[in-house]
Amino acid sequence: MSKFIASWLASAAEILEAEFGTPVNLLPGAAIAAGAASFTLMVDLAGDWEGTFTATVDEGALATLLGNVQTAKAEAGASTPAAAEPLPVEAVREEWQRLFRRIAIAAAADLGKSSGAACEVAMISPDEQPAGPSGMGYQLHAADAMAALVLADQLQRAAPEPARAAASSAFSSASAPPSSFAGGDPPGGASWAAPPPAAAANEAAFDAKGLELLLDVELEASLRFGSREMTLSDLLALGPGDVIQLDRALTDPVDLIIGDKIVARGEVVLVNGNFGLQIAAVAEPRKSLESIRCLF
Repeated sequence: MSKFIASWLASAAEILEAEFGTPVNLLPGAAIAAGAASFTLMVDLAGDWEGTFTATVDEGALATLLGNVQTAKAEAGASTPAAAEPLPVEAVREEWQRLFRRIAIAAAADLGKSSGAACEVAMISPDEQPAGPSGMGYQLHAADAMAALVLADQLQRAAPEPARAAASSAFSSASAPPSSFAGGDPPGGASWAAPPPAAAANEAAFDAKGLELLLDVELEASLRFGSREMTLSDLLALGPGDVIQLDRALTDPVDLIIGDKIVARGEVVLVNGNFGLQIAAVAEPRKSLESIRCLF
């Protein structure tokens, strides 16, 4: 068993048990029946560990399991038990993506802690290709139901980057003037100077060791539904009741903006009477860091 799958299983049992309010067991040996509808999510991982992790679930069985969980919660205080019904496909996928994201983030943190090497979730997205025959089968037991899972990863420890040492050596040798120059000294009396270590500076800017200094910084986030260019005359002519058509369809995802950078995209939802954003895709960690740099 791979280290990330082990971390994922441990995190899944803990998170799902807290979410469902009922015991959860993940046992090896399940297989998704041939012809059964399935849903696959893929995680792109980055850091000292890099690669992908894929989880395919039996969609029909998962719908029954989640329906049992919701029914059990609903009748916890009721005297008459209600019959459990499978949830609609879209509701099943949305709920599973929400749970899966929590599990993947916790598993990456657990692997990073246990291995002493950074592991971060760069992006989570649906995948059209299910986990292949190399995947490992598991049974997810909860609320008197079972859903088959197939887990597979292509995760490996990132190779050390010799670029820094090579760049440092190159800059050191370049800092000394050459002993000769074709045709004499450099033309115009110019002096030799070492080229600026731009590559090393860029690498240092994203050094994870410095992130701890920024973790408590409060950033202002906003949602962008779309945009439109308008002339000044059209803008001044606006009045109550006028409608401005944006360059984005109603079904398109909205952008989560920090500074002037897009750090995530998702769907607008209602949370306790307020607008919220259900994340569908997240930018890579280095791109997200750019949004912080642009504020300082």
